[in-house]
Amino acid sequence: MPESAATDDDRAAVREGGRRLLWHLGVLTGGEILARALTFIAFAHLARTLAPATYGLVEAVLAVVLFLNVAVDQGLSVLGAREVAGGNSHLGALIRQVVSIQLPVAVALCALAGLATLVLSLPSPVAELLRGYALTLLPIPFIWTWVLQGSSRMGPAAAVQTLRYAVFAILTLALVTSPDRVTRLPLAEMGGILAAAAAAVALVLRRFGGATGATAPPPALLRESIPVTMSQSIWVLRMYLPTVLLATTGGAAAAGAFGTGHRIVMVLQTLLGVYFTALFPTISRAAFQSVERLTALLRASVPVALWPSVALAGVVTALAAGIVTVVFGPAYVGHGAGGSLAILVWTVPVIAFRRHARSALMALGHQREELWCSIAGLGLQVLLTPPLAFLAGAPGTAVALLVSEVAGAALTWRRLHRHLPALSVAAAVLVAPSWKRLAAQRHSNSRR
Repeated sequence: MPESAATDDDRAAVREGGRRLLWHLGVLTGGEILARALTFIAFAHLARTLAPATYGLVEAVLAVVLFLNVAVDQGLSVLGAREVAGGNSHLGALIRQVVSIQLPVAVALCALAGLATLVLSLPSPVAELLRGYALTLLPIPFIWTWVLQGSSRMGPAAAVQTLRYAVFAILTLALVTSPDRVTRLPLAEMGGILAAAAAAVALVLRRFGGATGATAPPPALLRESIPVTMSQSIWVLRMYLPTVLLATTGGAAAAGAFGTGHRIVMVLQTLLGVYFTALFPTISRAAFQSVERLTALLRASVPVALWPSVALAGVVTALAAGIVTVVFGPAYVGHGAGGSLAILVWTVPVIAFRRHARSALMALGHQREELWCSIAGLGLQVLLTPPLAFLAGAPGTAVALLVSEVAGAALTWRRLHRHLPALSVAAAVLVAPSWKRLAAQRHSNSRR
C-alpha cells in the first residue's frame, strides 16, 4: 500500500478514536457530575449534622471499607474491561469467572469484618458502622459496569453509576438526620449498591443475553489480577491511610477536619477518573495495535487532562478556607481543614499525569512494574506522615501525601519510558498535537 494511503488510514483511525473518546467522555462526565454532586451534598449534610469528631470516625470507617471494596474487586473490573475491549468472545465465561472469584472473597471479608467488631474494643458507633458496611460487600460482584465500559456502552455504564450514588445520597439525607442516627448510613450505601447491581445485570443480560451463555473456557485473569489488586490496595492506603492515622493518633476531630478537604479532593479525583474510565478502552486498543499508536495517543491526552487540573488546583488553593466554611461549616476551619485542602488539591494534577502512565503499563501487561512504583510511593508516605503530622497536624499530613504522590508519578513514568522510548515527559506535557496530525507525526518519527 502506498505510504500516503497508509497515512490517510491512520489519520482516519486516530480521528475516529478521538471522536469516540470525546463522546464517551461527555456521556460519562455528565452522569458522574450528577452522581457526585448528589453524593457531595450527602457528605456536606453529614458534616454539618455531625460534630467534627463523629464525622472523623465516619471518614475513618469509610477508609477501611474502601480497602475491603478493593479487595473484593481484585482488579478484575479493570482487566475484564480490557478483555472485552480487546474483543474477547467468551463473555459469559468471563463474567462467571469474575463473579466466582469476587463473591467468595466478599463473603469471607464480610464475616471477618463482623468478627473484628466482636473481638476488638471499638467504640460503639464504629463497630455498628463497620458491621453495616461489611454487608454492602456482598452485592458488589454483580455490578457489571465493567462489561458495559469494555464494550464502549458508556451511556448505560454512566446511568448505573448515577443511579447508585443518587440512591445513596437520597437515603443519606432521609435516614441520617441527627448524630444519634449516624449508624443508619450503611443502609443508604446498601440501597445504592443494590440498585446499581440490579440495573447493571439487567442491562448486560438485555444487550449480551446470548453471549453470556457461552461455555468456552475464559482467559486466566486471576494471576494478572494480583498486581492490579495490590496496586489498587496501595492506592487506597496512599489516599486514606492519613485519615486513619489522624483518627488514631491526632484525634477524631483532626481526622474530621482533614476529611473535609480530602472529601473535596476525592470528588475532583473521581471526576478526573471519568476521563480515564473513558480513555482506558482506547488505550487498550492502541496497545493491541502498536507501540507507536499508543505513544501518539498519550502525547495527545496528557495535556488535555493535566493543564486544566493545574488551573483548577490554583483556584481551589486561593479559595480553600472559604470553600470549607461554606460547604462544611466554620467548625472545621479551626482544625486546619482549609490548609489541608489547599495542599491536597495539588494531588489532582499529579494523578492526572500519573494515571496515563499507569493505564498504559496495564494495557501493555506490565502491571507489576506499576505495582512497585506504588509500593515505593506508599513507603515514602509512611516515612513522612508521622513527623509532618506531629509538626503541622492535618496540613502536615497533606504535605506528606502530596510529596509521596509526586515521587510515585515520577517513578511510574520512568518505567513507562522503558517500554515507550519515543514518549518523553517533556513531549507528553508540553506538546499537544491535534488528533489529525498524530498519524503523520508517527510516520515522520519512524523515518528518522
